[in-house]
Amino acid sequence: MTDKKILFDGCSFTANNGFKTENQCKFHWPHLLSQHYQTKFDNNAISGSSNEEIFHRVISATQRNSYNVVFVQWSEVSRQWVYWGNDTLNRFTIINQGLPIGFQKDRPEVKQYAKLHYTYFNNYYVNLKKWLLQVLALGGYLRSISQPYVFIKGFENSISRFTDVEYSNNGFKNISPFLKKLLDFDNEPDNVILERINNIQVLLNKVQQLDWLNFDSKSFVDSKVDLSDDFLHPGPQTNTQLTEQLILYCNQLKLLANE
Repeated sequence: MTDKKILFDGCSFTANNGFKTENQCKFHWPHLLSQHYQTKFDNNAISGSSNEEIFHRVISATQRNSYNVVFVQWSEVSRQWVYWGNDTLNRFTIINQGLPIGFQKDRPEVKQYAKLHYTYFNNYYVNLKKWLLQVLALGGYLRSISQPYVFIKGFENSISRFTDVEYSNNGFKNISPFLKKLLDFDNEPDNVILERINNIQVLLNKVQQLDWLNFDSKSFVDSKVDLSDDFLHPGPQTNTQLTEQLILYCNQLKLLANE
């Protein structure tokens, strides 16, 4: 065991979820990666975590400790994380696609909040824009403190739907039904829609320049066949493939090389 130390953060794909306790060291990618490099590690990931919470938790962790590498697995953009206004910061509720999980999830006001949020106030375009800004902010912060990091795309988050769009005098091409509904094609003029698309594309171009393992390739979760012990999370093959990709990436950049 070396004196090197790694930080992991993300949602349930990175937290100790999916595998039975006895299988964590055998199959789960944070264990596999730390075993390969014989390093200690902190795993701050929490099941159902929102990207905003991941952003805050990575900053807090790197304020307390320094790491040889920080691995950040980004989550799904519509997940929300809320805190009680008259309680401590340890009392939070995770709202995941309308389903409350975490502390106080059974309280009627939490269920009502989740229903109201996802019925009336969940704007995917705004969620995506916020996530891209969080990615840029975190990447800038980590670079400002000379903290090596690797970002991992856990979900597709509709990135390709925006990058594939083309516009000419003949109008838009490669517009998915999802984007038509999201950008209100039936009611907004082309110039407004084009501005909204360009805003996301500009952010995507900037985000792409950060230290990613898989921004231009498939997300972490790409299989409904290879599943973990709970049949809900990525299985052994997916975790092994991710570990191998990270080892290759780290070795190329000499992130965990011996002195």
